[in-house]
Amino acid sequence: MHLRKGRKECEKGAITVFLAIIFMSIMILAGTVIDIVRIEAAERKVQSALNSSARSVLADYDIELAGSYGIYGVGTASDTIEDDLYKYLLVNLKEYHEGVNFLNIKVDREDIAVQGMDSLLSEDAFKVQVQEYMKYRTPIIVAQNLIEQLENLKLDKKIDFVECEKTARSKARELRTKANDVNAKLTGIKNKLRDLSAEKLENLRRELEDTLTASGTIFNDSGNSLMDEYIQSRDEANEKAREGGFTENLSQEFEDVIENSEDLTPELQKLLKEVKDTIAIVTPLKKELEDMKEELSDLEDRLAELEEDEGASPERLQRLEDRIEQTEDAIDSLESRIDEQILRLKAKAAEFSLEGFCIKDEAVQAAGRKIDELKDKVNLMKSEIEKILLKRLEKEWLIGAAEFNVSMPINSENFEKMDDKAVYDYSMGEEEAERHNDTILQSIERLSKAVSQATAGAAEKVNTIEYVMDRFTFLTSKTERNHYFKKGEVEYIISGKDIGDAYNPLMNTEYCVVTNVLLQVWALRFAIDTIDNFVRSVVVFPPQRLAFALVEGALDSSLDMYNMLNGEAVSLSPDSLTGIKLKYSDHLKILLLMRSEEEILRKARQLMQVNIGQVVDPKTGDHRENFRLGNYSTVISARAEAKLNLFFLPLLKVDKLMPGSFEEGRYVIRKQIYVGY
Repeated sequence: MHLRKGRKECEKGAITVFLAIIFMSIMILAGTVIDIVRIEAAERKVQSALNSSARSVLADYDIELAGSYGIYGVGTASDTIEDDLYKYLLVNLKEYHEGVNFLNIKVDREDIAVQGMDSLLSEDAFKVQVQEYMKYRTPIIVAQNLIEQLENLKLDKKIDFVECEKTARSKARELRTKANDVNAKLTGIKNKLRDLSAEKLENLRRELEDTLTASGTIFNDSGNSLMDEYIQSRDEANEKAREGGFTENLSQEFEDVIENSEDLTPELQKLLKEVKDTIAIVTPLKKELEDMKEELSDLEDRLAELEEDEGASPERLQRLEDRIEQTEDAIDSLESRIDEQILRLKAKAAEFSLEGFCIKDEAVQAAGRKIDELKDKVNLMKSEIEKILLKRLEKEWLIGAAEFNVSMPINSENFEKMDDKAVYDYSMGEEEAERHNDTILQSIERLSKAVSQATAGAAEKVNTIEYVMDRFTFLTSKTERNHYFKKGEVEYIISGKDIGDAYNPLMNTEYCVVTNVLLQVWALRFAIDTIDNFVRSVVVFPPQRLAFALVEGALDSSLDMYNMLNGEAVSLSPDSLTGIKLKYSDHLKILLLMRSEEEILRKARQLMQVNIGQVVDPKTGDHRENFRLGNYSTVISARAEAKLNLFFLPLLKVDKLMPGSFEEGRYVIRKQIYVGY
């Protein structure tokens, strides 16, 4: 109590009011802090609950898809998936102790959403699943060993040698044709010399010039003749042969051609000079002879006129007759002189050697097996294939192109199929042999390219191949699962119609796909066996070396097919030094290696969809005919919206400062998660 201006004032209770104001502020601050703490706790709890719930949804993967193929996917097209997430979310948000309701989080069913991502029809998503599955498998070592053995075939060196040898054969054919043409011209020249006349001199000169030009293209001193090109191509082929340890080109067919050309060219030049000299002498004589004959004709006409004229004097007639006789004598003299020149030329030409080019007929060494045996074995092989192939069945299409995320068509590259009418024998023409050689060379080049690509990045491609061989059936494997194709699933992946091909139900039957692959395996063996026989052939004559290699390759590949279809393994190549033997399944791996990984995975998904459609659903007891691989995802996006009741923040009108964060006095928590296998 104190005095102010003489008055007494009382301030009792002031401290109490002040403390009450302070206490209310502290209470509001504490309540705000509690609400903020509850928001943070609720945020973490909703996020944790959503994470657990989403993973619980993922745990409901398709059992058949995972059990049969090792692929995990959840059916995001299901009507119950959001109900499942809501159920799991309520369980995870439930308070641990009854009576304690610290957070009081509320979730409504309509605030739950689940969306599938990375469908199994997505190439990248499916490939990731395959690679993850194969991490825990060991057969990859087998495929890698197979690739190593294919590398040991020296395919690149064989291709280089075969291509160089093909060029050498082409040059040899051109050289042989030109030499034979020159020889034919020389024969014609000899015939003209035997029946030579003044009128044929010009034709003889032209033929000699043409023959001399053609002979010069065969060999000359400029270094760019056909013989030079042939020798260069043969040397290049032999260099490739030495690098690969192959048999060199030992042909001596054109050994004497250079010597022939060195002798023939000067002889032709000398003979041509003699012909030109003769023409220079004979030409004016022929001109004079023609003039004399014209003059004789005129004199004879005048004599005929005088004889008809009764008034003509005998003296005049006699003078005209004497002149005619003199002209005839001059003509005889000119003809004799011309004949003397022709006879002189014939005698001179007899001194020249016009034997032409000597092309050796090289001895042909017989092939190691008879052609009749080849034909018998080929027919036997075909008969055995027919016995093993399954009954033809009409099939429907598996997955349409429209269902794929990536629907770019991929054109299949197949080996040339074995033609039922094809006959390989020792009399095969060069053109036919070269045509088969081109086909084989293209096949080996594709195989070599596939091996190189697999070597550069082997892991993923080899994983994919081993996955297909492990999860799908093929001709000689046992079928235990309920599959659409009882046999031939791997064969379908290799040769079945792709999305870019015109649909044909017949082409998607077990019979067709298995037969097609058997022919591809035969063609693969044919290519490997033929090129191996060629590089080691002892046949000297290059065209017949190729023909006999084709015969040996056809026989070896036919025997290989017969043995493989009887369950036996065959050598990697006819003269393989490694002792490695391959079964039918190994050849399927090679064919898969030569196909694009995208096509392999696409057809694998087709088979998965159709196979699971044959499975009986344990819940309904019906076949899962409505199963669609595109309805299954490897990643899901789960979204939830929860509401938290607050005590103090609504009193402060915070919702005005944070629009959208509050509804009916409750704080809205929005969470989203992306989770996958």
